[in-house]
Amino acid sequence: VALVMIPIVFELQDNFVNYKSTQVKFNYKTGEFGQKFLDWMIFIEKQDSDKYENIIMYRPKHKADDKEQLIIAKEAHVQRKDDSFAFSLNQGKMYNFEQGQSIFSGEFDALVVNTQFNTDNLQTKKFYEYWNDLNENPQRAREFVIYTTIALFPLASTLFALCFGLVTYRYEKGYVYLGMFGVIAIYFGLLSSFSQPPILACLGIFSLSLFVSAYCFKKMILSRY
Repeated sequence: VALVMIPIVFELQDNFVNYKSTQVKFNYKTGEFGQKFLDWMIFIEKQDSDKYENIIMYRPKHKADDKEQLIIAKEAHVQRKDDSFAFSLNQGKMYNFEQGQSIFSGEFDALVVNTQFNTDNLQTKKFYEYWNDLNENPQRAREFVIYTTIALFPLASTLFALCFGLVTYRYEKGYVYLGMFGVIAIYFGLLSSFSQPPILACLGIFSLSLFVSAYCFKKMILSRY
């Protein structure tokens, strides 16, 4: 169940984030600096309904080979579609800045600055597709081992529970609590430390736990009763 539900939960979480990104509204205040539109810093002097006037947009360098860009436009309109969000600029100029030198790149009558939202991933994948790269992706292997061994923990610790549950003598109560926390700490320490190869790691941790629990059950319970 864990191997089926965990990938579905992750997919739904990612889809929710992608869906919310498509619901972005253009909500900028006039006369304020420091507002962002995509990778651009944007300043708007006036707004009349869905029309914006005297816009300044600045795009800083994000990589070494990027160019700083500055756009000045007299007016702009917002264009919202199902899978994109665009800022349509009219009657403006664009400047590129490279190595401290300003380069005038030209005037424009119309320019669209847009983004394409990622709607391809709004479909939930099959749970087994999530584990396709299990043997190549260390993070995926670690997740597989953790979720699988946690799901198997009740079965792996059944005999431990019987051992500590049946030992109720007053002088052994401290030992019981120490044993319970010790089993939990060792089990979760193993699943956190070993993930390669993932399937073998799961089988090894589970088998080792069963073997040790059976040994303890034999020594602590069967030898007495």
